[in-house]
Amino acid sequence: MALDQWLGIATGLLLVAAAVALASHGMSGGRLWRAQPRRFVCPLSRRRVECALVRDVRTGQFQRVESCTAFPDPGDVRCAEDCRSIMNLGLPLAGEQGRP
Repeated sequence: MALDQWLGIATGLLLVAAAVALASHGMSGGRLWRAQPRRFVCPLSRRRVECALVRDVRTGQFQRVESCTAFPDPGDVRCAEDCRSIMNLGLPLAGEQGRP
């Protein structure tokens, strides 16, 4: 093969490798999270609460409870986050508001 054919093949392989690297980084690289305010009845305390739940924009799954008025310090969430688990199953919570 001539030099220009080898260069064409090498350029094509480099472009394919670059596309694969960018695609894999785009699929797994970086986290896109968004905090969403929600109001509902807490499944544990049975009280109406206001929470900020952090949702992964790519998967749609709630990752954690950022704050909750069920606690004296809303930023210090000390529970098993049953609300997050229930909502990730696609089940509604009693009195749920703030749903996008």
